[in-house]
Amino acid sequence: MEHTLTFVASKFLSTAVVDERDQTVYTLSTERKHMRKVLTSVCEAEKSEAVWAEIRWRDKSFVVNGQSVPWDWMKVEKEGNSVFHKRPRVWQWAGRQYVVTYRKKVGWVVTEVQSDFRVSEPAICRVWVQDLYSDHAAFVFLLLLYSETRRIKSNRKWRMTVGALIKVAICIVIL
Repeated sequence: MEHTLTFVASKFLSTAVVDERDQTVYTLSTERKHMRKVLTSVCEAEKSEAVWAEIRWRDKSFVVNGQSVPWDWMKVEKEGNSVFHKRPRVWQWAGRQYVVTYRKKVGWVVTEVQSDFRVSEPAICRVWVQDLYSDHAAFVFLLLLYSETRRIKSNRKWRMTVGALIKVAICIVIL
């Protein structure tokens, strides 16, 4: 049985996550200090005090089942990146490699890279009922939270840069 998880509020780092039957599966909360994210905690619905997984933004690490793993240990370096062409990030967890990509009208897609360095087909990640709270599910969930946060931040920076360039161009034309 596959699951579709939905974030209840638009501030997805501090909200409840529900399944197809509108039952809360996870609860997310984010601590901030000086307007910056410090810690995002994911708790199981039944055990609201028990932290299931965390993103430690300052330490740049994921915490799964009490084990803290820095992002740099999980990121796999790929050759071929340039200023004009970026290859998708490859992440490694428990001996498996994953590619995380964002596509308009589709959303985030996490695909496992097979040992022959090809992306697995079809691009489907199934989470079974008994696996919803596994370490593997925690890693994929944290990876998606991290990736969406980075995408939003990147889009915001791009819009601010374009806006500043337009203002400079208008000032030059006026003067």
